[in-house]
Amino acid sequence: MLRAGYAQLELRNDAEAIVYLERALALNPGQPRTTLTLIAALAMAGKMDVARIRLAQLQKERPHLSHNRLLNMYSRVTGRPRTREGIHRVLASGMAPALPALPALKPPPARQV
Repeated sequence: MLRAGYAQLELRNDAEAIVYLERALALNPGQPRTTLTLIAALAMAGKMDVARIRLAQLQKERPHLSHNRLLNMYSRVTGRPRTREGIHRVLASGMAPALPALPALKPPPARQV
């Protein structure tokens, strides 16, 4: 089921990918790779709110899958561009952690004439 879900997602059949991936999770619940692929499929299908909820649930269950870790993991993935794009869309859709404030820039010294 998982491989069929991957294939359907990459073939742009997002609705079918979601069905296969939900079945895969029903047969083998708690698999983070399957859940992340489902999250990507949901995002690519335009179901961003559901994707964000699923991601929050996954991160609650598996705190080591932080925002930064997922960005790092899915920046290196090759061969599954729509999976990578879906994960990036979810992470960029308001789930980004607050960035530290940048130090104020000092104005350049005044030129003496």
